[in-house]
Amino acid sequence: MKFITLIVMLLTLCTQQLDKPYRFAAAGPKTFDCSGFVVFCYKQTFDIDLPHSAKKIGYSNNYCTINEIAQLKEGDIVCFNTNRGDGDLSDHVGIYIGNNYFIHCSSGKHKVVISLLNEGYYNERFSWGKRILEEEFILENFEKYLFDLP
Repeated sequence: MKFITLIVMLLTLCTQQLDKPYRFAAAGPKTFDCSGFVVFCYKQTFDIDLPHSAKKIGYSNNYCTINEIAQLKEGDIVCFNTNRGDGDLSDHVGIYIGNNYFIHCSSGKHKVVISLLNEGYYNERFSWGKRILEEEFILENFEKYLFDLP
C-alpha cells in the first residue's frame, strides 16, 4: 500500500504537467524537455536528483535496468533510441504510467503527452527502463512523504 500511495503522488504530478510546452534544456515548472520533465517530477515528488540528460539517466548504474516492457512498473523511467544514427540508445526518456502507456515531453508534439508503449514508434525504439523507486526507498521514506501530503 505504501508503494502505491507514493506512485500515485508521482503520477498525479506527472499528469498535472500535461500539455505544458516543450523547450530544449528546460526543467519546469512551465516548460520542459524530455529529461527535464523526468527530473522535475522526481525532484518535486521525492526530492531525488537525477541528471538532466536522457543519456545520463539511461546509462546510470545507480538504478536497476528493466529490459522488457512487460516487466515495467508504474513510476519506472522508460528510455528510447529516437536518434538511431548517433550510437546512443537512450536519447529520449519518459515515465511509465501503467497499462502500456507512458508520459513524456515530446519534441515532436511540442508538449507533455501520454503515448502508447507496446506498439508503433515508441515500441520500436524502446531500449530499456530504469527503476528509480526500489522497495527499500519506499520503506525508508514513506513517513516523510505521508506528512507532506496536502
